[in-house]
Amino acid sequence: SFVTRADMWRNTLRLIAETFPFGTGVGSFPSIYAFGEDPRAVGLTYINHAHNDFLEIVLETGLLGLLLLLASLTWWLLTALAVWRSPSSSEFSRAATIASGALILHSIVDYPLRTAALSSAFAVCLGMMAIALSRSTEEWSRFRAARHVKIA
Repeated sequence: SFVTRADMWRNTLRLIAETFPFGTGVGSFPSIYAFGEDPRAVGLTYINHAHNDFLEIVLETGLLGLLLLLASLTWWLLTALAVWRSPSSSEFSRAATIASGALILHSIVDYPLRTAALSSAFAVCLGMMAIALSRSTEEWSRFRAARHVKIA
């Protein structure tokens, strides 16, 4: 059998509708997903994730997870806009918005933030975005100057 992402998303959406607003429990996707599959379409492929982090989070955590997800995405969007509009933000904080945005977009078709390396990079990017708005232009210039070591 050949299962597409669209098939997985369709099955996950059906399960969300059946379990909303409570969800199925964090980490329950692999065992719950089998209940949403068409038995005639089941083959050798084992589905362990929805290949859409947002759908999987809502399935597992229900309304509470949806609200937290929306709050997080809203924070990211407002912070990214503020970083790009702020004259005191650095090219590093702007790059952090691009890198974290790429990971967020990638989460629509896969689950990159479930790997330690990418979730760590994502956390660093969020930290750079957050700190960029709390520093003045003068503080950033001192911070940037301190990064370089001169060897005479």
